[in-house]
Amino acid sequence: MMRPLLENLSHTAQRGLLDGAALIVARERRSDWRKEWRGELWHVRRETAQATESLLQTEAKRVSFCLGAFADAWCLRGRFSIRPRFVHRPALDCILWLVCGLVVCAVVARILPGVRAEQDATRYRVRSGVVLIQDAQSLNFPIASVSTEQFRDWQATRQRFFDAIAYYCSAREQVNVDGGSTGSMQVARVSANFFAVLGVPLLLQASRTTESGAPARVVLSYGMWVREFDANPAVIGRVLRIGGETFQITGIAPSSSLPLPGNPSIWVIGSVGDREQAGNAEGFVVAHLSKRGQAALVAHGDNIPIAVAGEDPAEASLVGVTLRDETKGPGTLAGFALFLAFLALPAVVSVSLSESTFSAYRPSLKHQCTRWLFLAAKMGLVIAIGFCASMALSYGFTSAYSPTAELAQFATGFVSSLFGMRWALFDQRHRCPVCLRHVTNPTRVGLASHTFLGWNGTEMFCAGGHTLLHVPALPTSWFQAPRWVYLDPSWGFLFSP
Repeated sequence: MMRPLLENLSHTAQRGLLDGAALIVARERRSDWRKEWRGELWHVRRETAQATESLLQTEAKRVSFCLGAFADAWCLRGRFSIRPRFVHRPALDCILWLVCGLVVCAVVARILPGVRAEQDATRYRVRSGVVLIQDAQSLNFPIASVSTEQFRDWQATRQRFFDAIAYYCSAREQVNVDGGSTGSMQVARVSANFFAVLGVPLLLQASRTTESGAPARVVLSYGMWVREFDANPAVIGRVLRIGGETFQITGIAPSSSLPLPGNPSIWVIGSVGDREQAGNAEGFVVAHLSKRGQAALVAHGDNIPIAVAGEDPAEASLVGVTLRDETKGPGTLAGFALFLAFLALPAVVSVSLSESTFSAYRPSLKHQCTRWLFLAAKMGLVIAIGFCASMALSYGFTSAYSPTAELAQFATGFVSSLFGMRWALFDQRHRCPVCLRHVTNPTRVGLASHTFLGWNGTEMFCAGGHTLLHVPALPTSWFQAPRWVYLDPSWGFLFSP
């Protein structure tokens, strides 16, 4: 009684397994293969019923046959499906690998302090119309020539050519950080409106002004902040001792290529015009030109003579030199490097994507658009990877703005863009125009002595059975570039899985 009941239950379960395998097959052939597998199951059950084995062994063989139908269904899905879901899977895999590479390069470049310094230098630029007043006889090597007395007189006098002026003088002084080691650094003592005249906001600054009786304020240069404090934002509020005086850190100046003489590491903010602070020291004046001053600057070029009261204007001892920010910015350099790479690309690789034979079996418009979109996405990703990689390579060994790093970024960006686009074109020429698989199995065809009678070269085929790629061994007038030969569907059985 029990054996027939168990056999009926197992038969029902086995038919259910076959029905599940039939769901994997394309809908157009699902019914035929369900009938085929059920007929084979009938023969399997008949053969195993005549064997002298236990019920468990017999049912194990029948279930094994049903599970084998799933493997057949997967093969049939790829072979007979009219619209395969993953026909461009090789192209998607390539794009995914490139995206992963881009993410890695972008993350590495983002965490480098040198890259952040370059971006800050581009973001925080000196406003236009700012000049540095210095000695007229030392344009290449600026010399401090403005005394504090003269600066106070200029402050008290209404200026026609300037609408704002600031003063600074710099010297090497002993600096002690929170009672630690003491070192000699370049310290600039500047007027309170110094950064306002430059038009450069501080990268970090205290949330509230210093209270009365608190230590005087200082602003650290970006290089010192990174070098001495590891770019820690919590440095705001810490105390420095410069000479015998105590100062509180209230801001961080952005990294910049601003060519200020002395290249100070610390900016002491105060009333530089006071006699008890400045003494008889001489320094520089930073001034912002008014509309009349900018008109005069246009007439004189980058250097405008500054006449002091009682001095002959033709023999002015001071000159105003335009402060130009030399930072080009990573985007500008990358764009110029990419432009040069496009110009040089035809010199390192053929820009053609192979020819096609005159055949009725050509890819559809959809496949052609997919092919060009794939090439565009691939070239865009390799260019972006080259940009991020050039930033990481150039600024990986510096923590502040550096003209040398900019030059290295331009050179590495040009090389990476050039050879990245070269790889993209080379890879595209060896991918099937229909399914974007790489052609494989190179085979030598023809003889060198028959070059002008028949084609001689290498033949590769697409594993999907769509195309053959003929690459001539010796380019001739009738066969110069690689040529695609499109196969009609009757060749499909040779390439079936």
